[in-house]
Amino acid sequence: DIAGDVTLPAGNLRLQPVVPSRLPPELANATERVIVREGAELSTAGASINRSAADGSYVGPAIPLGRASADGASSIRSIDGGTISTRRDKQFYQVRLDGGASLDVGGGASIDSSRRVTGGRGGVLNIANGTDDQATSDWLRADLRGFAVGSGGQLNLNLGRLLIDDDDAEGVVPAGTTRVGTSLFDNRGFSRISITAANGITIASGTELTVQQKNLVVDPQTAIEKLSGTPLSSFAETQLLPESRRAPASLVLNARGGSLAGAGVLTVEHDAQITTDARGDVTLSAVDGLTIDGRIRAPGGRVTATLNGALATTAPDLRIGTGAEISTAAVFVPAPNDRGLVQGSMFDAGSVTIDARNTGLDVDSGAVIDVSGARIVADIATSDTQPAFERRALDGQAGSIVLKSQGRTAIDAAFIGRSASPSA
Repeated sequence: DIAGDVTLPAGNLRLQPVVPSRLPPELANATERVIVREGAELSTAGASINRSAADGSYVGPAIPLGRASADGASSIRSIDGGTISTRRDKQFYQVRLDGGASLDVGGGASIDSSRRVTGGRGGVLNIANGTDDQATSDWLRADLRGFAVGSGGQLNLNLGRLLIDDDDAEGVVPAGTTRVGTSLFDNRGFSRISITAANGITIASGTELTVQQKNLVVDPQTAIEKLSGTPLSSFAETQLLPESRRAPASLVLNARGGSLAGAGVLTVEHDAQITTDARGDVTLSAVDGLTIDGRIRAPGGRVTATLNGALATTAPDLRIGTGAEISTAAVFVPAPNDRGLVQGSMFDAGSVTIDARNTGLDVDSGAVIDVSGARIVADIATSDTQPAFERRALDGQAGSIVLKSQGRTAIDAAFIGRSASPSA
């Protein structure tokens, strides 16, 4: 039961209750075994290190630049985020992270005598809640942070049943269901979010889920005025960088089953939408049923949907519904400039893989899967030394579609794979 602060820069914090064989009466029937209360701040965020003095010495406390890992096989940079994990010994043990609490695995940064800022990577936040007899749907209300100057942190959630809905969604959810808003996926700084739910995952109709990381931006003039050890989040700005400068984020949703029979179902409802930046990655998997009736867009990226039907049971067919639109088409990402030029990067189309294992595949009429190429005319520099440009066509090549089935197969969708060249 934590109501205070714990700070371990680039460290490893594990929250795991040790339950004695003979429990006192007040704990005998309690299922909440890990509680982080309002106002508590848990941080393994990377350190901020100021070595901007002319001779490269520290400004403020001397913080080691790194340390050896526990096994001695590698080193850990002090500016990289560490790990926070919750553990539970039994499936009915519960975790509660109250609103007003925070868990931070973001990256830190260092600045040297030439005022060069080096950003650290975000760390890993592992949160596991009991999958049986969940006491409340509001257990996950704390502020989860993975912001970094470089690549953001990773968030791994393991829970019972998940509903992804708009941030302002109201109404009662089914018992044992955790509802999370879309801001978890685009406003917490994580570069990778992986959620495993034993009793199913639903993305509600009309939900627009953007998978995107925001970054910390450090002003060197401000940084040289801060003592080493000052939390980076206290003086860095959180920004959504231009797409040409930010790395893509990825999403993994896994309805693994195992808690309730037949409950490991993943559903992307009609008019729900998942969107990533260019080269993003969306992976969906389930064991008892997988239906996509919404839109998934990962331009130049990868979309994988897998139904791992159990051999001992008959899983329903993997279904791509009438309202489904899945696209990894090629995309041009413009780079901002003050000359009015068309500049940037063209990314080839990615891949779409639909894999029905030990079951069938049903792709309905009206569904669209698009891996088309693209062409744009851009301003290309003709020399590295002279500021001369010429207009040239940039082509992004078409991608690939892979369909696999081990059962009844019905395919009546539109598959689009146009070439980048209009003459092809």
